[in-house]
Amino acid sequence: MAIDTGIVINGLFSLLFVIFSLIIGLKIALKYREHKQRTLILVGITWIVMSKPWWGSSISFLVYLYNGVGISIFWYVLINFSFISLVIIVWLVALNDLTKIGQFKVIMSAFIIYAVIFEVLILYFLITDVSVLGVLVDPVNIDLGLFLIVYLLIDLVIFIISGFYFAFKSLQSDKPEIKLKGRFLLLAFLIYLIGAALETVLSVPPFRLILVLSAIMFYIGFMMPEMVKKRFLKEQ
Repeated sequence: MAIDTGIVINGLFSLLFVIFSLIIGLKIALKYREHKQRTLILVGITWIVMSKPWWGSSISFLVYLYNGVGISIFWYVLINFSFISLVIIVWLVALNDLTKIGQFKVIMSAFIIYAVIFEVLILYFLITDVSVLGVLVDPVNIDLGLFLIVYLLIDLVIFIISGFYFAFKSLQSDKPEIKLKGRFLLLAFLIYLIGAALETVLSVPPFRLILVLSAIMFYIGFMMPEMVKKRFLKEQ
């Protein structure tokens, strides 16, 4: 069986981002044992599941190495895009715990209605005409349909706006450490926006490496490792 180098490189990009997100999400969530704050679990889950649009590519890559074909478009879309809005719900709950969002119940109710409508439509098209959602270019890459592009961009905009809101709240703090966290979080969400938007619209796999950098910035901003704090706050 001949292995296509391009598929291997793109598959490794996806797998790398998923693994990084899993490690970082788990490190944040496991801090719950030390601090007993449910926000840590919610934020950890959020970052793990934010890599969900690359799960299908990663799994298909591993299957491709075994059978030379990968998984079908049905399973690719189901793994990647079904119930993806749940992560935004988890993130909004965590954000409300941290900052007390105004009109939170109204915002959450509206988003849940939106999410249910899109999830039902995704499952409908999966059963009736999966090509509306996307077409596999190769075992690890998909040419997204307009429906999924719109859906993902809406979720991305909500995630990024709420992330910027949290980062700017941190930047307004009088505490140097919280301000520093805000800078890293702002950078993390900005990098994620660039990487995810470019890949969603242009379908260029190397942008997944940008997402790895965003995951690292997010971990630093949220957990603030001691060595980073000493490096940037040495004057204080």
